[in-house]
Amino acid sequence: MNVTRVQVPQREQYLAQIDRLLNSHVLHGSESLCKLLRYLAEHALDHPGSPLKEYQIATEVFGRSPNFDPQSDSTIRVQAGRLRLKIAEYYAKHRAEFTGKEQVKLRMIMIPTHAAEGNAAAQKAIAEEILGKLADGAPFDRMAQIYSEDSTRDLGGDWGWIERKTLAASLEKVAFSLPVGKISHIIEFSGNYYILKVDEKHGGDIKSLAQVRGEIEKFLVQQEAQDLQDRWLATLRSKAYIKTF
Repeated sequence: MNVTRVQVPQREQYLAQIDRLLNSHVLHGSESLCKLLRYLAEHALDHPGSPLKEYQIATEVFGRSPNFDPQSDSTIRVQAGRLRLKIAEYYAKHRAEFTGKEQVKLRMIMIPTHAAEGNAAAQKAIAEEILGKLADGAPFDRMAQIYSEDSTRDLGGDWGWIERKTLAASLEKVAFSLPVGKISHIIEFSGNYYILKVDEKHGGDIKSLAQVRGEIEKFLVQQEAQDLQDRWLATLRSKAYIKTF
């Protein structure tokens, strides 16, 4: 299976976030850990899902000789354990920085209730007629241009990308819960009937570095587990003895 490397500008965004971590107080003065993190991050970006070997890191990052033996030298496992703790510390203090803002690309049709004139029922009937046409496949933008009295009418009801807190709470709740491509029910709010559609959505999840972090931590956890196993085996060996006859 071919795995595509992360493309520019995403790659540059990822590395910029890695640089923030490298320049943080958490890794200040830890040159070896910085080198290891940079190497792991670039490998995760260039070769996602591809495993790393201790020998590869020892020779390429730490300049060890070709005779390096990971079975007798635990340097890489120790450094991996230290780096994992540092990354955990950094994320604990800066988690908010890596959570993307949730946004939806919204379209809206607005029909005034004209309740003061006693026309609420007739206006709702219009909204229901529009909803029926949409259900039958009528283009949302065309319905907005014909019927909507919102300021975005000429744009086909296109509000563009919006974040939370842009709309009133009752409209926001519907807009951010709608699946992409779906159309809402009729929402009555503040003297109007609304029909919403979400064209696209993004955000609300951990930003790119978290994905890279997953690749990095997968390696670090494996190294930490190997180090624990090696120490356990060493303890067994120290307690073992050979009986001669």
